[in-house]
Amino acid sequence: MKVLILGGSGFLGKHLIKSFSKNENVSIYTITRNAFEVDGVSEKYFGNILDVEFLKDSINEIEPQIVFYLISDFDHKKYDDLSTYLGNSTKRVENLTSVLNEKTRIVYVGSAAQYGNKEKLNRKVVESDSFNPVSHYGLMKSFEEAQLKYFANKYKLNVVYTRIFNLIGPGEPSITFSGSMVSQSLKKGRINHGNLYPIRDFVDVRDAADALRIISKRGKKDSVYNVCSSFGTKISELLDLIINNLGKEVILEKNSDTTRREEIPKIVGCNKQLSKLGWIQRYSLENSVKDLIKFYLKYE
Repeated sequence: MKVLILGGSGFLGKHLIKSFSKNENVSIYTITRNAFEVDGVSEKYFGNILDVEFLKDSINEIEPQIVFYLISDFDHKKYDDLSTYLGNSTKRVENLTSVLNEKTRIVYVGSAAQYGNKEKLNRKVVESDSFNPVSHYGLMKSFEEAQLKYFANKYKLNVVYTRIFNLIGPGEPSITFSGSMVSQSLKKGRINHGNLYPIRDFVDVRDAADALRIISKRGKKDSVYNVCSSFGTKISELLDLIINNLGKEVILEKNSDTTRREEIPKIVGCNKQLSKLGWIQRYSLENSVKDLIKFYLKYE
């Protein structure tokens, strides 16, 4: 079986490659604009899928049975220019769906940010809940998923959809909360932080990668799957867990500039649909934190 990962150089993409390499007899290919090192890739194609001819030639050469859409060039620091991201997103989805057929399964990797603020639900978020994005990123991913559904219906394509909650674990970049907290602690001995009261659903990136692999093989066409732990953790509790496992004194500094305008008080997902496919969570939050710290101690 041949698997193509669009965006394989990212945090989740690298772990997805490892998950397939360890558990399946497959040939793995990637299309990316960035050079990266990870074992298990048969061949890397460097280019931009906005170039439909490049994409078509690559697909024809690889002939994949499964394609993962992990691409996200969204820059949270420059999100005011949303029209550019929406335009590029539309073109990528249109290009991809125009060169594939119903024999290839597409796994779309969306985000919990699409759900937005669901505090009034007073329960865990399920896949049938409507979108109420409060961030530009959530809006962009909602639009992108809708675009893919439109073209999938038009061309009768085989697509499954996922919505990933907050990832944590080894390899996590310093632009994310957990990565930033560990990086700041080790480099400066102090942490600048924003609000610590929100509750989030953290899932280990390795568990998320396993979930995507399982969904690609067992997921039902046109279905949506939350990829989450189904457990809520306060940001303050996660920060305490990080500091305790660092084993060093860390100075905490409240920085009002890091307060996000689109802050969501609480969001926790329901993973019952994912569990029905045979997915099992292997890593506790403490395991994730320990391995994240080990990663930064080794590579930073």
